[in-house]
Amino acid sequence: EVFRGEYTGHVDTAYGRFAIISNETRFTFSPLTDALTRLKGKTVLVEQGPVAAGNLLWRARGIER
Repeated sequence: EVFRGEYTGHVDTAYGRFAIISNETRFTFSPLTDALTRLKGKTVLVEQGPVAAGNLLWRARGIER
């Protein structure tokens, strides 16, 4: 599954720091990386990665506007 949205901020949890990626109807969390930090305020694509112990792993990549 691919999710397209804007990186609007981050949240700290007991599991680490996650980026908040949202669009008009939904939002998702993605592990925050240095590369993603530089994309704040930009549109990114988030792809679902492998499932490990019941947790979805997401990775984000920047896209051109």
